[in-house]
Amino acid sequence: MATRVLIADPDRYLVAAYKEHLSLEGFDVATAEDGLECLRQLRDFSPDVLVLEPAISWGGGDGIVAIMHEDRDLPKARIILLLTHGCNPAVLYNIATFPISDYLAKPAAPRHLAQRIRSALARSDAERSEANVVGGWAR
Repeated sequence: MATRVLIADPDRYLVAAYKEHLSLEGFDVATAEDGLECLRQLRDFSPDVLVLEPAISWGGGDGIVAIMHEDRDLPKARIILLLTHGCNPAVLYNIATFPISDYLAKPAAPRHLAQRIRSALARSDAERSEANVVGGWAR
């Protein structure tokens, strides 16, 4: 089964480039241009990884991450933030209070994003295996 990736970013051209490249690398990719669409896609698509622009409209990245944390019906996707120079520090501060798998400066090369997604998944798998070995629990 292919890894499901949701890219939530208002930059249509960048998202199209990411989607094309990730699809060619075997990922199953969905997109969202705003926070409301992102939440709908989180419920319907159930991604393994969310690639999120913190300044996304209709909820903002911090709002989306907070809802993901509170709503048990939403998938526990790993989150990779796409950062721009114009990111609001307050939004970044709020998001940083939640577990974020990785940060990536925009515009990142699509192959670099694919590498970061694989790394985030590998870290999560390793953490899950380690928790099972020591008798802990994994999300």
